[in-house]
Amino acid sequence: MRRALLGSLVASACLAAPMAAAEDDPLDGLNRKMPALNYIIDTAVVKPLAKVYVTVVPGFARKGVRNALNNLTMRDAYFARRERDVADVVETPTGDGGDEDGKPTGG
Repeated sequence: MRRALLGSLVASACLAAPMAAAEDDPLDGLNRKMPALNYIIDTAVVKPLAKVYVTVVPGFARKGVRNALNNLTMRDAYFARRERDVADVVETPTGDGGDEDGKPTGG
C-alpha cells in the first residue's frame, strides 16, 4: 500500500507542470542570497566555535558527547525499524514478516 502511494506521488510529481518562471517566486532574491549568508555564518560563527570546543573540551568529554548523540540517532533508527517491521507483519496476508511481495524483509 505504501509503495503504491509513494509510486503515485513520484509519478504525479514527474508529470506535474513545470515550475513558473523565477519572476513569479516572491522569495527568489532571498533564496539566491542564502548560500552567501550560510557561508558567512559558517566562517564567522560555527568554525570558530568548533575550534574553541576542540581546544577547551577534553577528548574524553568530546567522545562522551559524540556517543550520546550517536545513541540518540541509533535509538531513532531502532524505533523506526521496529515500526516498519510491525507494519510489515500486520500488512502481510500470511503474517510471516515479509513485504508485499511475500519476500522476507531481512531484519
